[in-house]
Amino acid sequence: MRFNLTSRNFSEKALGDIERRIRRQQERKELEFLGRIRDKSSLDSLKRGRIFSEESKEQEEELKSFVEELEKLSVEQEGSQRADTDAILGNIKTLIADLFEDEQKLREQFVDMEMDLSLKNQELFATIQQLIASLQAQVVLEYRDQTRYAYNLTSNVSTVLALLVFLGVIGSLGFVYTILKEIRRANKYRNTLESAKERSDELARAKQDFLANMSHEIRNPLHAIQGYQSMLVQEPTLRPENREQVEMIGFASGMLMDIVNDILDFSKLEAGKLRLEEEPFDPSRLFLQIKHTYRLRADEKGLAYAWKLDLPEGQWLIGDELRISQIVSNLLSNAVKFTSEGEVRVEVLYREGNLELEVRDSGMGMPEAKLAALFDEFSQADTSISRKYGGTGLGLAIVKRLVDLQGGTIQVSSAEGVGTQVQIVLPLPVCPAPVQAQEASQEVVSLKGHRILLVDDDASGLKLLRMLLTRRGAEVVAFPGGQALSQNLPEETFSMAFLDIQMPEVNGLEARELLASAAERRGEPLYPVIAMTANVFAEEQHKLLASGFDALLLKPFKERALMEMIQRYVGQGETPAPEAKGGAASPDVPAPARAVSEEEGAEGSARAKEQDGAAEEQQRDVQELDLQTLRDFCMGDEEMLAETLADFSEVTASDRERLAEAFQAKAYGKVREIAHQLASRFRQVDFYFGEEAKALELSLKAGATEEEDARIAALLRACSEFQETVDRYREALI
Repeated sequence: MRFNLTSRNFSEKALGDIERRIRRQQERKELEFLGRIRDKSSLDSLKRGRIFSEESKEQEEELKSFVEELEKLSVEQEGSQRADTDAILGNIKTLIADLFEDEQKLREQFVDMEMDLSLKNQELFATIQQLIASLQAQVVLEYRDQTRYAYNLTSNVSTVLALLVFLGVIGSLGFVYTILKEIRRANKYRNTLESAKERSDELARAKQDFLANMSHEIRNPLHAIQGYQSMLVQEPTLRPENREQVEMIGFASGMLMDIVNDILDFSKLEAGKLRLEEEPFDPSRLFLQIKHTYRLRADEKGLAYAWKLDLPEGQWLIGDELRISQIVSNLLSNAVKFTSEGEVRVEVLYREGNLELEVRDSGMGMPEAKLAALFDEFSQADTSISRKYGGTGLGLAIVKRLVDLQGGTIQVSSAEGVGTQVQIVLPLPVCPAPVQAQEASQEVVSLKGHRILLVDDDASGLKLLRMLLTRRGAEVVAFPGGQALSQNLPEETFSMAFLDIQMPEVNGLEARELLASAAERRGEPLYPVIAMTANVFAEEQHKLLASGFDALLLKPFKERALMEMIQRYVGQGETPAPEAKGGAASPDVPAPARAVSEEEGAEGSARAKEQDGAAEEQQRDVQELDLQTLRDFCMGDEEMLAETLADFSEVTASDRERLAEAFQAKAYGKVREIAHQLASRFRQVDFYFGEEAKALELSLKAGATEEEDARIAALLRACSEFQETVDRYREALI
């Protein structure tokens, strides 16, 4: 058709428009028939031509417009071409009519197809609806099951949550109740602890008061007992049996004082109130005193008693002399106590800044399993020991704490049936020996020209103290208690005063106030006032010093401590009496030898051997005596000392005659009694044969007789030597 159209003289543009319209119309119809879905009523109307009539009208109108356009085109053309155009138009009309007819058939086919599709569509929709209905039913069932499961789960979870919440609430309430209960319990415990602390403080105060009272009540009579015993035992006219009884009194009072000191020291150590002193002291003098103190105990048990001292010459140690003495004394006391036979050896060395102490014995020993409890307080390795040997069980506990307090170490090794060895190391510095110490030791304190006031409710202690002071030349005014002082308060002044603290009615503090008031009325300063007390607690001592006392003198005290206290505040009296160290009264009399080397103790002999044998023989030619003990007894009175030496010479001469008679008659029992008396006298002045005499006594006591004849003969010679030496000393004093 395009060829037929283009063969005419139509413009290319008009033909293109016609072709595009025809093609667009065909496409629109195809899409319209294929894309439209009608229901059954619309398909029936198509059969009746209702829809096609409307569409045919639209198509006829379009064809009319198309023919009109073509006629317009044909009018515009020339007449020759008009006939061709009419022919073409006719052909086009025929073609269009054919097209309409074909289109009508196609429409009918499409309608049939669309009806089929509609039926199929209905069937499909029905099937789909059935599937959807079945799926919906299945889903509903599943949802119903899931809903039921979810409901059950929710119910269970809710139940569990409710239970958990309930348990949580119950637990919270229980927790809160527990907290409140613990708070109440804590408050109760705190109140109980506070009450217990208050009771503990009260008990501690009561304990301290009790110990202070016990210290006062025990130390006061012990002070008097020991003072009078030390004076009585030195009495040369005392009979041997009485002398032995007096020595036992001193031994028992010393043991009682040791026990009291142990209890008080342990109380201070336990409370952490014991303070160490850091003062220079002479180690040789200290250890020689300890050595001589325990020699008698060792000799009484027949033990070999040996010492070895290796100390720096010309130097003193810096430390607490009292506590070091206490350590060694406790160790020696145990060693002698638990050794029935054998020996006790002591080594004291100083090297590399440390004082090394070692005490060995051949006593009962102990198994290694019991060493762990050795330093426990109030206990002993074997409970039967305390019943057999006595003791508080505090000695080694105190030693351990004192060693620890001084930064030292202690080691103990022991074997049952073999013995015990104790080693102690104490770090102690050294210092040069002060020159004034030697000068002071060469003087005896004279108190002539001094007036001293004494106030003490202990009659025996007051009498002893008065005797010590009057022997030194002091004028003493004594009052038997604070009440007596307050009733007869002296208005005159004194050089110094000694006041006991614990007195009934008017105590020492009140007595000092009375003296201070009297001094204030006179317009004079108060003279030095010394507090005498048996209270060893530092707090009480500080209180006394803070109350105005110038110093403290602890009971029981030695005469030397008393004199040192007096010298510190009032000095010497008007006429001091010179005294050479060791008892030598003048340069013509040699000073006594003080052994510092090892002293052999075989078979009970504890006499110090000189390093050179020749020197020892020479020493026997000119025997030296230590008269210090006698001087203390005589209170520095040279005339009394000379009389005592004369008594020694006379009694020794008498003993020598009796000894010779008993030896000739083989009366070994009588010889033993005389040897006991001579041994005590010899050792009192450190005579060289004192230990031999004691060994002879012990041997005879053990049953020996004729095998000791040589030693008895030597004792007879020693008596003559002793007489000569004593006479020489006495002549030097005169």
